[in-house]
Amino acid sequence: MMSKLKFLTSEQKKFWTDNGYIKLTGIFSEEELKEISEAYDELFQRKHRENINGLESAWAGEDMKKVAGYIDYTVKSIHNLQMHSAVFSRFIMHPKLLDALEDVMDTEDILLHHTKAHIKPPENGAPYLMHQDYHYFPFKKHTMLAVFLHLDDTTPANGGLAVYPVSIIWSRTCVC
Repeated sequence: MMSKLKFLTSEQKKFWTDNGYIKLTGIFSEEELKEISEAYDELFQRKHRENINGLESAWAGEDMKKVAGYIDYTVKSIHNLQMHSAVFSRFIMHPKLLDALEDVMDTEDILLHHTKAHIKPPENGAPYLMHQDYHYFPFKKHTMLAVFLHLDDTTPANGGLAVYPVSIIWSRTCVC
């Protein structure tokens, strides 16, 4: 266990411990966020020219059709972003991000499992049903984390992420 926090305040660490999530600011500068956003847009444009159909990752099934209002919906995804641009490599190795992760995980030993980016067109972006990823990525010490970086403003109307406090505890006991 690490004794000194590198990025989080003690209040933020307690919030993480009590709730299982935390929203952080101040990790990336405005210039860094702009660079990441531009690299993201360029990558999806390039992949669109290559084969946009190969990027489809919307959930299928009757439940999804019902939630989506039976419209023709889509979500495009690209995995392993760091293999497509050095910008994403710098993003995942950013010292402030790593310091925050070390504080959350109480260790300096961090292993990247995967990266991915989604794009949902505003006119027909697919909804995502409430779900848990834990059973896809179970770890002995329950140390799997997800880091989200939203590049666009999100709201409930356009698909903002919903977080259920303390649901990290549920993920170890139920399959949803």
